[in-house]
Amino acid sequence: MGTVRKIRWFWAWQDGDEENWLNDMSAKGLHLLRVNFPCFYHFVEGEPSTYVYRLDFKSFSKKDMDEYV
Repeated sequence: MGTVRKIRWFWAWQDGDEENWLNDMSAKGLHLLRVNFPCFYHFVEGEPSTYVYRLDFKSFSKKDMDEYV
């Protein structure tokens, strides 16, 4: 299995488009490994699968993290 890097830009309000793109990539056998912001996506090659990716945005303050968890 190899890795593939894709460059793709999404604005913050395009989270649905980004989720759909990640789901489509998985259906083609490219499964998300990591993201280097702002637009570098790293995938591992594998069997085509039906993964459902969801994006979740949160702040990083301790108080907010406790509430989030």
